[in-house]
Amino acid sequence: MAVTSSIYDQIGADKMDAFMASFFGHIKDNKNIGPLYPDDWTELAAKYKPYISDFLRGNIIITKQGDPNLPREHTGAPISRDQADEWVNCLRLTLRDFKISDDNREVLLDQIQQKAYELVNAPQ
Repeated sequence: MAVTSSIYDQIGADKMDAFMASFFGHIKDNKNIGPLYPDDWTELAAKYKPYISDFLRGNIIITKQGDPNLPREHTGAPISRDQADEWVNCLRLTLRDFKISDDNREVLLDQIQQKAYELVNAPQ
């Protein structure tokens, strides 16, 4: 099943900064992955925004806007499968905050989950 409409369009380009703030708010509140992120996530949010925007458009590949070396960038940071799940759950909560329909949300999150698992490089 494919995403039937662009979640990015449902959110709106003008609300992407608010979306990123909500997403990083959920990350910071998460006891398992929050400590892995800096207190000031402004620069990181700007770096993530092209990836997240592409994901929300249903483009679950790294494009020329994103970095094709994304897995290599994460080799210095141990990432477990549980942490990948937590990260995806933070995105799930953010999509709920923005009232994205369950069907579109879950189809997208299933695809993103697979990408998150590609970054796993540490045991549980």
